[in-house]
Amino acid sequence: MHTTPSRTVPWRRSAAVIGVLALALGACGGDDDTSSDDTDTTETDDTDTTETEPSETDDTDTTDTDTTEVDSADTDTTEAADDTADDDSGDPGDSGDDASSGTYEPGSIGYRVVNSTDQTVDVYVRTTGLVEAFEAQMGVEPGVVTDFFYPPEGGPVVVTTAGAGDATCVATCDHILSNVSAFDDTGDVHTLLLHDAEGRVQTFDLYEDAPADQTTSNVMIAADPSAGQLVAIAIDLTDADFGLNLGFDGVAGCLDSNNLDASMLVGGTQTPAYAYDGDSVEVLLYANDDRECAEEPVGGPFTVEGGPGTRTMLILTGTPGDMDAIIVPFLNSVEADASAGADEGGDSAATGDAATAYTLMAEELSLQIGLPAAEAACLAPYVVDALGVDVALVDGELIDLEVADTATQDIAFGGIIEGVEACEIDPAILG
Repeated sequence: MHTTPSRTVPWRRSAAVIGVLALALGACGGDDDTSSDDTDTTETDDTDTTETEPSETDDTDTTDTDTTEVDSADTDTTEAADDTADDDSGDPGDSGDDASSGTYEPGSIGYRVVNSTDQTVDVYVRTTGLVEAFEAQMGVEPGVVTDFFYPPEGGPVVVTTAGAGDATCVATCDHILSNVSAFDDTGDVHTLLLHDAEGRVQTFDLYEDAPADQTTSNVMIAADPSAGQLVAIAIDLTDADFGLNLGFDGVAGCLDSNNLDASMLVGGTQTPAYAYDGDSVEVLLYANDDRECAEEPVGGPFTVEGGPGTRTMLILTGTPGDMDAIIVPFLNSVEADASAGADEGGDSAATGDAATAYTLMAEELSLQIGLPAAEAACLAPYVVDALGVDVALVDGELIDLEVADTATQDIAFGGIIEGVEACEIDPAILG
């Protein structure tokens, strides 16, 4: 059995979302409000994880593991003199201003939260310096994936217990479960995986588009235009300390990951990636000692969909023999190779079809967002090319993204992000 959470806001939100993305792309840079420390990991892999504690943290490095421990008091151990709120914390438990549902200028870094805990949580974004908090998504239930949020430049995403309020708390804040800002050079797209560990909530920060020189297991594999990529994440899986083998239904034997050493299995903070052909694959998990993946599976089948150029997180929960999964498509993908998944002798897309798709998409962007014709015409090819003409145009009709699956919507948003910047679209025009 598996769960595949869908985006909580449909395609009709496009005007608001594209406006936020454009503002994010146009925002000026700022100092990161980060906190780094060491936390428990498995094997010898380099990993950034976030552990919420009620006491302050310091900056240490005792192993080869690059890890992060962020406490609930919004402690900044890298630039404490500039951007922390601790200097203005006042009495312990002083919350400062109440959280607001008002407006703020989005920053350039996007975060979403995957709630793999057993409790409902509230998500906020905050400013640095004089702390203000803004509601992002309230009442996020277990197993739910939020939309992307873009905090004020340099500001963190803060997660609290549901209904706790007091999101601007900076000292003695036991209700704050996670408080995360991006490290330098970890990319602009982050998925924060909340999970229970050792009686407390921890956060595994997954860097979807980090620079190539980053090597921790928080860094996700790059998209491959010739194949789909799935990343198996088992940090929230119990009773699997020695790892699990992974295979595909209908494929003999166990698979080796294509981003880690062959000896690395699925488990702990490892993030092994596996390539697959076609538009989908059925994933099975096998016991550690089942080296041929020939015995009864201990997890799955879990259906991963996307196809060439896409990436998907398979977040495993539960325990071997009673396993679930949260399936999360990545935000950005790449255009698939014309030959990937095509029928033998087939033609992936005709030039005339592409021109038709560009025209129809430009009309849709003008209608739904109010873009001037020139800007819409510039942006449309980025969206269509991201999707692929054969997906964007079916029997002469433009795809209805409002009812499309999550992976397709995410691919379209990736095209929008690229196009808004390339076309130099004024954020004010987008509202």
